[in-house]
Order: sequence, then structure tokens, then C-alpha cells
Amino acid sequence: MAPTPNKRSKSSSSSSPSGRGAASPRKPRTPAKTSSPKTPRRSRSTAKSPARSPSAQKKSTGRSPARRSSRERSSNGRASRSQETKGRMQRVEKISLLTHPVKTLYHFNCVVLEFFRQPFRWLTEEQHRGTLLGLVSAILITISLFYIEGPHQPVLQRVRHNVLYVVWWFGLGVLSSVGLGTGAHTGSLYLFPHICAVVRTAESRKALDFDPSYNMLKITPALSNAFEIPPGPPAPGATPPTMYNIYMSLLFPVIVWGVGTALGELPPYLIAYGHAKAGEKDEEYDEIMDSIADSDEDSASLWSIAVKTFKWTERWMVEFLRHNGFWGVLLFSSYPNAMFDMCGLCCGHSMMPMWEFLLATTIGKGFIKAPMQELLFVWIFSHTGRDEVMAIAKRVLHILRWFVGIPIASCFFYLSMRTRKMPRMMLIPLVTFVLGILLVLITIVSEFQEHFNVVQKMEEGFDKVLAFCDKTKPQTEVKGLSSYFTAKSFFNYFVTGLILYFVMDVINNLAQGHAKEEAKKIKSS
Repeated sequence: MAPTPNKRSKSSSSSSPSGRGAASPRKPRTPAKTSSPKTPRRSRSTAKSPARSPSAQKKSTGRSPARRSSRERSSNGRASRSQETKGRMQRVEKISLLTHPVKTLYHFNCVVLEFFRQPFRWLTEEQHRGTLLGLVSAILITISLFYIEGPHQPVLQRVRHNVLYVVWWFGLGVLSSVGLGTGAHTGSLYLFPHICAVVRTAESRKALDFDPSYNMLKITPALSNAFEIPPGPPAPGATPPTMYNIYMSLLFPVIVWGVGTALGELPPYLIAYGHAKAGEKDEEYDEIMDSIADSDEDSASLWSIAVKTFKWTERWMVEFLRHNGFWGVLLFSSYPNAMFDMCGLCCGHSMMPMWEFLLATTIGKGFIKAPMQELLFVWIFSHTGRDEVMAIAKRVLHILRWFVGIPIASCFFYLSMRTRKMPRMMLIPLVTFVLGILLVLITIVSEFQEHFNVVQKMEEGFDKVLAFCDKTKPQTEVKGLSSYFTAKSFFNYFVTGLILYFVMDVINNLAQGHAKEEAKKIKSS
């Protein structure tokens, strides 16, 4: 019996032509496919596709030409609207009484009507009718008392005068912070001449037996003419007033004026506070911060050093306010600070409480800075102060010759340049730079003292300023064209021009603000 082959042998026999046993017919082998080089597959984006019909193109892209054109028209419309809004905002910023008087007055009247409409609505509400009735009754009773004759008239007249006196100096203090729209200081126009007139009158009469409050609506010159001075010489045996007596007699209007200057610092604070609370961008604050940040560029010119020093001082003020809060505001408001608007912006941007900011500013400006200024001017405007100031000026000019002043000024300039990039000495470069400039100017004056007789001209100018506030003798009024070209007339023209410019500036700013609000409403709609 022949052995059965295993599977391996069976498969091998069937695959070989000489194998034993019955073999199945072999299938012909197919030739192996030769590997041809593969062409790279084109991406869908780069592969060329045959031209499609508009219907197929619409199905594949899902956009019709009409839809694309409508989207293009909408985008063009948005761009044109944005350009139109931008142009409208630029036109709004240019409106003024000189360029667009009708439009400016329209927007200003809208602001005034809205200002009076809000309290009128509040008073006409049902829960406030009792307040309205009491207010109207008080006004009617006060007016009737002024027209009824009786022993109460002197008291009413004195109360009326004192109220107007407080309102006058308080209002001048508020206007001093805004600078009459031009940077002018009402202290130099009204308060300091008033101090000079009181000091000179008290020293000439050797008594304080007059009322200095009746010249409040007067301006220089001849402020002393408005005082209510009793006729005749002072009472026999009266002691001449000391500097302390004069200082105390002027302290009340000075403090009222200082408190008014503190209240006038609220607008920058309130604007920045409103933007910070609403989460909006304060353009003025950001512009100041950007200008401070751009001051780090290197430059060796003297003017660039002065500008950088000023910017570094602003940066130091900002950092000081952030770390000290109330006490920082109190410090910066306790001396004449031309950059105090920056303090208001920073405090509003950091959302300092309003009463904290107002309290610190009131203490600094009303009870520290203004009384110190009064003390200085009472001393300068007195006869002894005038002589002492001239003696100090002569002594300084005698010492600071060119071989003393120029080296000291060079040392100050060198110190300013060396400390200008030290982060903890941001105030030293400004102080040293200003001192260097002052030393150079004083040295130049000292060198030309003998040729131009500077000290004598300073004495003559000082005497003219003091005589401007002295009591003048009554003179016959000069008639004709020459009466309009006197020193008093020119000074009156100057003050009147400042007040008119301030009124125009207020009208323009209020009108521009209302026009911007309307433009924003149109943009949002």
C-alpha cells in the first residue's frame, strides 16, 4: 500500500510538471505588473477642473453672482457709513461761534434746556411738591422783606452784601482753576491786587478802620477808592496795624477763593471717573500716558532734556498718586502746581472716591496754599517788604558774577543730565534744570547791571505796581478820544476780553459735546 503524501508533498507535486498522481491543469500565470512612476495627485485647489455651467457653479460654491454683489454692496455701504461718521465727528470738533454760529447756538441752547429741565422735572414730581412749595414761599417772603420798610433793612442789606461777597470770591476761585479759558489766573487779576490795596491803605492810614469788602466788584487800578473809609483821620491813640492784623483781616476772602479753586478742579476728575466707571476709553488720559511713554527716546539737545524732564515729572506724579492716594493729592494741591489737572485725571481714572479727592484738594488749596500766598504778598506789598526784597536782589546780583554763576549752573545742568534716567529721582532733574536756568539768567543780569542799571529799574517798576493799588485823588473826567487810551482803559479792555473769551470757549465746548453725543446716537442707530 503506497503511503499517502502529506500536504506539503501534495502541493509540491501538483505544482511541478513531473509530479506523481493526477494533477489539475495549471492556470497560466499572469505577467507581473510593472511598477510605473506615479504621477503626483493634484490638490483640489490646484487641479484644473473643466468649465462648469452657472448652475453647477452655483451648486458647488453655494453663492450666486447676485448674492456676492449684494455682499459687496453691503461692505461698501458699511465703509462709506464709517467714513461718513468719521467725517461728521471731525466736523463736530470744528464748530464754533466764529465758523458755525447758528449750529453752535442751537446745540448750546439744547444743553441749557436739558440742564434746567432735569431739576424742573424733579421738583414737579408728586413726592417733591412740598419742597417746591417751601422754596417758592421762601423766595417770595425774602423779596417782600426787601420792599417793606422797617428796622430790618440794615440787617438784610448786610446779609445781602455778605452773600454776594462770598459768591464773588468763590466764583473767582472756580474761574481761576479753569483759567478763564486762556490760562489766566483770577488771583493775579483780582485777589492779589485786592491784598495790595488793603495793605497799602492800612499802612497809609495807620489803621484798619475801613471795610475792605466793598471793592469786590472793582478791578485795578484805584481799588482803594472803593473802600468805605470813615471821614477824617483815625481815632487818636490808635495803634498802627501789624502784619498779623492785616493778614487776619484778609484771611476770610482768601480761604473762600482757595476753596473755589478746589471745586474748579472737579471737571477733569469727573470726566475721567465717568469714563472709567463706564468702561470706556479716556482719550485725554491715554494721550497723556502715551506722551509720557514716548519721552524715553534718547536725544542730547537742551530742549529735549527740558521736555523729557517735564514728562518724567508727570510720570513721577502719577506713580506717587497711585501709591499715596489722599496724601498725594493733599501734597500736590498745597503749592502752586501747573500740572494739577494731571492729578484730577489720574484720580478719576483710578476711581478714587469723589469726596476723598475733593476733601484733599480743599484742604491743600483752601487752607494751605492760599493762606501761604497771602502771607507772601502781605509781606511783599508792605513798605518793609519792598525794601527787604530790593536789598536781597542787590545782594544776589553782587554775588553771582560770571565766575560764580556759570560754574554753579553747569553743575546743575550736569546733575540734571546724570539723574534723568534714574527711576527714583524723577523730580531732581526738573529742579536742577530750573535752578540752572535761573542761575544763568541772574548771572546775565548781574553782568549788565552797571550798563543798564537793572536794580534801579526794578525799584521804579515795583513802585509803579504798588502805586497802582494806592488811593488816588479825585480828578476831573477827561473827555474826548484820549480817555479811551489810558492805562486803566487798556486794563479794563484786557479783563473784558478775557471774560468774553471764556464765555465763548464755554459755549463752544458745550455745543461740541452735545453735537458729539448726537453723532454717537446716529452711529449706534
